[in-house]
Amino acid sequence: GGAAGLMQAMAGPATQTNQAPASQANNQINIQGGMQFNHQSQQMEAARKQNLVKIEQLRQTLEAAQQQEQQFKTQMEMFNHMKIQQLQQNLEQAQQQENHFKAQMEQDQQKQLRAQLQQLQQQQQQQQQQQQQQQQQQQQQRQMTPQQQQQQANAVSQQQAAANQQRMMRPAISNNPGLRHLLQQPQYRQQMLGMQQLQRSNNPQQPFDDNTFDFLS
Repeated sequence: GGAAGLMQAMAGPATQTNQAPASQANNQINIQGGMQFNHQSQQMEAARKQNLVKIEQLRQTLEAAQQQEQQFKTQMEMFNHMKIQQLQQNLEQAQQQENHFKAQMEQDQQKQLRAQLQQLQQQQQQQQQQQQQQQQQQQQQRQMTPQQQQQQANAVSQQQAAANQQRMMRPAISNNPGLRHLLQQPQYRQQMLGMQQLQRSNNPQQPFDDNTFDFLS
């Protein structure tokens, strides 16, 4: 019994000695595992922070893009509004010019029509005056016709009488040498020439028979 007890006493420390290295190994494994876990946790935290930073950057970029889009929309609306106003003003000006042009055209046409109407009226008045003058002339001619005929008849009869007198005087003068000689004297010659000129002035259209006074030459 004493030997068995001695062996147990000797084996006890050995068993404790064998158990000590195993616990140390386990502790080392636990430490290493904890360190790895901490490292992974740090990496994950760093990655999460980076993701948060990227998300924030994206959010800011999106907000900036939205602001730019809103500004662009506002500018486009203002531009469109100004463009519409300008187009409306141009349209109003064009309409005013068109109305002014139409009014001017109407005035010009009215002036031309008035001028044409005045010309027609003047022509009608002139035609009426000419017709009245023609009618008056015709009436005067109708009224003067008997007088003119009487005057013409008197003139013709006077011319015929003068011609007959000349014919009657010519044989007497030419057949009477004494009378012919007497009329050739200066004092009678002037009287005969005066009668010749007087007869020409009274009957300018009647051809004068110079043979009647041929004895004076």
